This record gives sequence, structure tokens and C-alpha cells, in this order.
Amino acid sequence: MALDVSVGLGGLSASFDRVLVDAPCTGLGTLHRRPELLLRARDTDPARLAEVQLAILQRASELVRPGGTLAYAVCSPTAAEGPGVVAAFEAARRGFERVHAAHLPPSDPDGVVRVGPWLVPENASSCPDAYQIALWRRAS
Repeated sequence: MALDVSVGLGGLSASFDRVLVDAPCTGLGTLHRRPELLLRARDTDPARLAEVQLAILQRASELVRPGGTLAYAVCSPTAAEGPGVVAAFEAARRGFERVHAAHLPPSDPDGVVRVGPWLVPENASSCPDAYQIALWRRAS
């Protein structure tokens, strides 16, 4: 089910085992295949979008049942859209404990998992977009 939580929860409650927030972002992690993004990007975009991301993440967290998992992902490498949103969420929303999925690369010291082109060997013929990911489990 897809839900635009920027507008509301559609009458849903905390009954979901897993909630993924694939937040709207600058998309700067896709520059290697979408260079035109630089033509419209503004210096203020990461901070502006971080506010939207945080609001969506906070609202989406209300859908996670106790013991369930909340995932946050953006295809942007900016600090505002990654660790900035993660830290603001954790400061504002109690009852969520950061977790790490075994199938993801280890998190950086700030607790955010980063996936991207910098992890690809030099001779690789393709590379992934740059993503930042954080996972939480809701306390019982």
C-alpha cells in the first residue's frame, strides 16, 4: 500500500510490521545518471527538504506497531537529509531504538548506513545511486 503521509494517515493506525519512508529528497545521489539535477538544485534545497522529510518520518512512525520496524531512505548524500533528519527524529520521537540489518553495509559513526558509488571497485562497469538509510524498531 502506498500512502502520502505528507497529507495524513488515511485513517490507518499503528498496525504495520514494517514502514518504509522513501522520502522526497534532492536526489543528488543520482547525479552520475541524472546530471541535469545540478541545473535546478539550490543551496537551500537540502535544508528545505529535510524539514519535509522529518515531518513525513514523524507521521509515518505513528503507523509502526510495537516491535515493528521503521526504515528511512533518501537518495541524497547530504548531511541535512541523512544524519540531520535522523538526529532530529530521535530527539523528537521517543520509543524507537536504532537497529542495523545484517544485509546492509555497516553504519558510519553517526549511525547512518550509506550505500553508493564510493563502495564500488574501480573497474566496475556500473555503480549504485548514493543512499542514506536508518532503521528503528518501535519499543513494545
